[in-house]
Amino acid sequence: MTTANLNRNDPCHCGSGKKYKKCHLDSDESTARAERAEAKAADDAFIPRMEERPSKPLGAGYWSLAVLGIAIAVAVSFSKGMSGALIVIAAWTLGMVAWAVLRDPPPPKLDAGNPAALDFGTAQNQQTQQQAQQVAAAEQAAKDLQQRGSRRQRRQRPR
Repeated sequence: MTTANLNRNDPCHCGSGKKYKKCHLDSDESTARAERAEAKAADDAFIPRMEERPSKPLGAGYWSLAVLGIAIAVAVSFSKGMSGALIVIAAWTLGMVAWAVLRDPPPPKLDAGNPAALDFGTAQNQQTQQQAQQVAAAEQAAKDLQQRGSRRQRRQRPR
């Protein structure tokens, strides 16, 4: 008898004469838990997680652009005043934040299929066109049948 078929109150599979719940239930459940955790860890090893993916450091280019933005804001403040400088600082900051966020996009999905084969709904459009053609063909067949029936009626009318 396997452990999967044992109920809690059945005699234990080891032959001790004790009930399964008093003898080997805990050890069998812990073994099964460990096996499930091991299988989950093996599955998780193939899935990249955002937390595990290291982010790229900003680097010298980012900070040199930040210094350039400050220099431009100072130059604008002398020529256009403080309100112009604040607009430049806000726009430059927005651009820098956008660059910092968008420079490291998330990895592609593993099950995304073939990205070169994206059809943007053409398969659905083809299916819709086929359905429309079938409906049109059925309507035409109904008209033809109706016309044949009216011709037969004309022939069968007594003169």
